[in-house]
Amino acid sequence: MDLRIKYFFNKDKDWLYEHYIVKNMSIQKIADSESLPYHVIRNALLKAGIAMKPQKIYGHVNHPNRKKENHPRWKGGNPKCLDCSKQLLFGHSRCWDCYRTSIGIDINNPVIKRPAQLERFTTEYKKWRTSLFEHYEYKCYICKKHDRKLIAHHLNSYSSYPEERLDFNNGVVLCSKHHSYFHKNYGFHKNTKEQFYDYLSNLAEII
Repeated sequence: MDLRIKYFFNKDKDWLYEHYIVKNMSIQKIADSESLPYHVIRNALLKAGIAMKPQKIYGHVNHPNRKKENHPRWKGGNPKCLDCSKQLLFGHSRCWDCYRTSIGIDINNPVIKRPAQLERFTTEYKKWRTSLFEHYEYKCYICKKHDRKLIAHHLNSYSSYPEERLDFNNGVVLCSKHHSYFHKNYGFHKNTKEQFYDYLSNLAEII
């Protein structure tokens, strides 16, 4: 049983040509004037052999400007450097010069090596790092997840507290996510245990 509604349209080709081509009426306007659906008029035009008109003949449509601040989902665009406000790519918090400055590199003399960093490759340092991983069972201290890039983080910073570099109580294991969030908010230089405890207390707001 066919339940489709059948519409009767008995206008001839000349009538269609006059309204659609001569009077330049759209298919929807013709359908509204005859109280018929859009597809009835369109099928009648196709059967009569009248070509469809391009939409541009009805004039240029001025669409609202939705670029940048005018877009409803605008979130401020690319991030800016935390120190110098330079425009950055997504996923970065500092420009290259400010990042190197924050970790103690003199950008005016980039060739000068930092002797303190050579200690990270000593046997004692590797033992300190391994002992931390084993103590925390190769899991992040905060989220308790395994990460392919676990980091032995110094509570009191490596550069500002050289006497605590190999102190077991001055280290904690973090995943790459929490390590990145911590340094994004507190920088890479002169970090302290108090900053880490503050990070833990404000964890829900930071992430």
